[in-house]
This record gives sequence, structure tokens and C-alpha cells, in this order.
Amino acid sequence: MIRILIFFGWVIFFAGALTVFATVRNVVGLEAFGWRADIPAGAAIVAMLVAVALVALSISVVKDIAMAPKASRARREIEKREKGLAAITRGLEAIALGDGPAAKREAAIAIRNLKDAPVAKLIAAQAAHLSGDDMAAGEALAGLLEAPETEFLALRGLYARALRTGDRGAAEGFAARASALRPKARWAFDALVALRLERADYAGAREAILTGERVKTIERAIADRGLAAAFAASAYTSEMDGDADRALIDAQAALKRAPGLAPAAVIVARLLASADRKKAARRLYEAFAAEPAGSLVESVEDLFAQETNDVRAEALGRLAAKNSDAPEAAFARARAALLRGDAGAARDELGPLVSARASPRYLHAMALAQEALNGPAAARAWLDLAASAPREAMLGAQDFKRITREGWSRLVLEYMETGRLLPAPIDAPPSGIGAADLARLTSPEVPAAATQPTPPPATETEARAASEIENSVSGENPGTDEMVERGADAARSVS
Repeated sequence: MIRILIFFGWVIFFAGALTVFATVRNVVGLEAFGWRADIPAGAAIVAMLVAVALVALSISVVKDIAMAPKASRARREIEKREKGLAAITRGLEAIALGDGPAAKREAAIAIRNLKDAPVAKLIAAQAAHLSGDDMAAGEALAGLLEAPETEFLALRGLYARALRTGDRGAAEGFAARASALRPKARWAFDALVALRLERADYAGAREAILTGERVKTIERAIADRGLAAAFAASAYTSEMDGDADRALIDAQAALKRAPGLAPAAVIVARLLASADRKKAARRLYEAFAAEPAGSLVESVEDLFAQETNDVRAEALGRLAAKNSDAPEAAFARARAALLRGDAGAARDELGPLVSARASPRYLHAMALAQEALNGPAAARAWLDLAASAPREAMLGAQDFKRITREGWSRLVLEYMETGRLLPAPIDAPPSGIGAADLARLTSPEVPAAATQPTPPPATETEARAASEIENSVSGENPGTDEMVERGADAARSVS
């Protein structure tokens, strides 16, 4: 409606203008080369306007003719761009469906129409990967490195390709470059730390962790655990290489970051034992106060192995006092009671432990207590239970020395992320010994052979955990039966 009104407005305007020009009575005289003409003023004005319009129209026509090739090229570019964008859309759909040939076909169309568009090259790289053409994928990704807006994406793809081809060095290089480009990228951080740990570059791993902490890629607590575990791994490596001084420095640095890290406390105690045993014991006590672990109890016993039973019992008592409510503190008190010859106190400490979880260590200690209280026959059932009990998913003080480079890599990553030395079980632990069975087994009147309960079965998680431990240590690691027998012999030596 508005357009119609505007049109009629212009019609009225021009009609009025022509009327005004036609009513003008004056004339305009023109004289040139002896020729003279008198033209009405209105007609002269109209003629001038017509001439101006003709000139403008001529200029427009000439301009359109001159610009025709350029306009044609622009239209073709628009058409090609639309075809390229449509091909990218279809290529993304093919990638989502996992259709490599279709994705490759659409990528070729996109590149042909969009030329050097980074997104077209990205589609081409992914299509080549889906088609199994690693060479073409690598070439496409290498092309993406030239564009700043796609460099990071190209590094991610090249990193994954290097891992697939087994080129760990190239993968680490791509991860390092990506981390420098985007310091907060978690995948680049994780990849860089893991690859450096894999080749035992613990200093490089610590550097990456410190950078991650500085740019807030990881939290402070995670960084502290990662640094501590990496220092501990470096300490054990230095000890194996014969550099005890370097090992002690690294282990003490680990304890500053994570006071409860058992591997670090164990090696510090071992390295300090000859020069300052009190200081060595103090490091174990401090670690136990932070994170009570069975390996710390074992390390205290090793530290005072040459002392009298009273001295050894006193050391275990001090350890237990640092974290008195922990199960390992009860076990340490039971061991101390056995050393003092108080089998009844040991039995009382061990009762709740074997009721909650019937581990070989607890069962052996209970066997010693029962042997002292009721004779060898009473201990036999406990020894049989210990021999058939599933191995504990834990690392002992001596196991730390046998962890391989691959094992340390896994341990550092696990401890950094979760604060555990071994992966968490996915199912519930096996039940301990029931109250009725415990009462019969500890009764002096009933023969032990007649009261033997069915040992708790090993769960899938415990079997897997045992396998993890075996895979993380070298071939010198003793088997379960040998470890059990050694523990029994050591325990009997104090009774």
C-alpha cells in the first residue's frame, strides 16, 4: 500500500512539474554561427532534463557492459561457495555415519569449490582417516598447520595419527606444540605427561605438571600428587643407578609435596637408616600419620630388624599412635603385641581385622597369636586360610624396588589423579570371617581342623589387582605362596 502511494506521489510530482514548465511564457533565445532560435523556457527545461537522463542512462549502460565480466565471475564464485558449503554439510553427515568413501567424495567437492578453506581440509583429513588412508590424512593435517585458526586442530589429529603409527617421539612433539599453543588444553597436558613418563623423563613430566598448575589446567592438589609421585619414581631410578644422594634428594622432595606417599617414605627411611635411624623412623611415622599403609608397617619392621623385640615393639607402637584408628594401626599394634609375647592382645587387635577382610597378612598374624595361645593345632587352620586367601591389592615395601618403568608411569598417573597407588576395585571386597567362625577358630576347646570355615573367594577385582601388581614389577617378584611363607617365617621368629 505504501509503495502504491509513493508511486502516485511521484506521478503527481512529475505531472505538476510538466504543467508548470508548460505554462512558462518566457522564451530562451539561442544563437550560434549566424543561426538564431527562440525556444519556450518550459520546453528548454524539459529538453535539458531529457538530455541529462539520456546521458545518465548511457553511462549506466556503458558501466554495466564494462562490469559484466566481473559480475559474472562474482556470480560463479557465489555458486561455487554454495556448492562447497553444501558439500561440507554432506561430508559432516558422512563422517558422523562413518561412511569414509562418501566423506572423501564430499571433501573433494568442498576443496574444489572452496579452494584453501581450512574447514574443507579438515573434512578431507577426517575422510581420509575413515577411509584408512593415513598418508592422505597426514598430508591434509599438515596443510592445516599453515593456518593459525586450524593449527591446534591439526596438532590434535597429527598426535592421534602418530600414536596409531607407533611414533611416540612425534606424538610427544605434537603434544608439546599443542600445549604451548593452548596451555589450558587438558588433552595436550595429559598426553605430554604420559609420554614423558613412558620414557622415564621424570624431570620433563614435572615441568609439564608445573606448567599445568601455573595455567590452571589442573588443581593444586592434583599437581602436588603428580609432582610427588614423579619425584618418587625418579628417586627409585637414581637408587638403581647407584646415585643414592640424588635419590634421597628426590624422595625428600616427594614427601614435601605429599607427606603420605608410601614409596617416598620407604626409600627415604632406607637411605637414612645407616646414618640417622631416628630420622628415618620419623619419616615413616609422618607418612603413616598422613596415609596409613601396610608398606610403612613393613618398613618400620625392616628398619628395626636387628634390634631387640622390645625396641621393635616400641617402634611399631609409635607408628600406630600416629593414626590410631586406621586398620593398619591395629595391625601394627598386633605385631607389637606378638613381639612383646602378649598373644591375647594381638588376637584382640586382629579379630576385627579378619572379620572385615581376611587378608594373608592378618591371617598369618592371627595364626601366630593362636599358636602362642592354644598350640600349633590351633594355628593350622589360620595358616591354611592364609595360604588360600586372595592376594591383597597393595604394594609392600620391597615391591617398590621392583616396579618397572611402565609400572612407575601408571603409578604416577594413578596417584596424581586419584591419590591411590593402584586402581580402585570396581566391586566389593570379599567378606571377612564371620563372627561364629571366628569364635570357633579362636576357641581352645574345639579342634582347629573341625572348625575351618570356607575361605572367601577371590573377586574379579582382586584377581585383576594381583595381575596389575605382577605386571608392574620385574620377574624377581616372588609368588604368592613364597610371600606368604616368608611372612610366616618372619612372624614365627618373634614368637
